[in-house]
Amino acid sequence: MNVKVKTLIQAMALKKFNQNQLAKRSGVSRNTINGMLKGKKTTNIDTLGKIATALEISPLELIDADN
Repeated sequence: MNVKVKTLIQAMALKKFNQNQLAKRSGVSRNTINGMLKGKKTTNIDTLGKIATALEISPLELIDADN
């Protein structure tokens, strides 16, 4: 599934996380996060859940249902 890149960037900014910090806190590789931020990588619900948990938001906020 595709990720709402703008929402992911905003959530990271609110938590003051860079890619490395998000990777460490979520257990998701930095390369995966980087690919999502560039809009080049789709993901599964498990990975999205880990990222959302680290950012303290709902995974539903990150799902781009339009694509």
